[in-house]
Amino acid sequence: PPLPPPAPRAAKPKVLRRKEPPGVFDVGSLDRQALETFVVDDLKQPKFRAKQLREWIYDKGVDDFGNMTNLPAKWRTDMSERGLTVGGTIAGTRAEQVSRRD
Repeated sequence: PPLPPPAPRAAKPKVLRRKEPPGVFDVGSLDRQALETFVVDDLKQPKFRAKQLREWIYDKGVDDFGNMTNLPAKWRTDMSERGLTVGGTIAGTRAEQVSRRD
């Protein structure tokens, strides 16, 4: 008899990737589930922080962590220092311009 078909795999969260300079990661490219997973698993923040971040990025259109005033100041600084961006923007400057250090 023929072998049964393989069991379906769980779908991974959809991540929209843009080409970013080395060391830069655009959190604005993540969908809702992927952003939550990233905030909780990688950034070690509580789940509600993902909701706050999502509201700033998608509902309010804010692309500078410094302007996300309901997030802890230290976390906002840490995200920028880690090379995280929203839409490729680092503190109001396009990531492509910042990365040119050849």
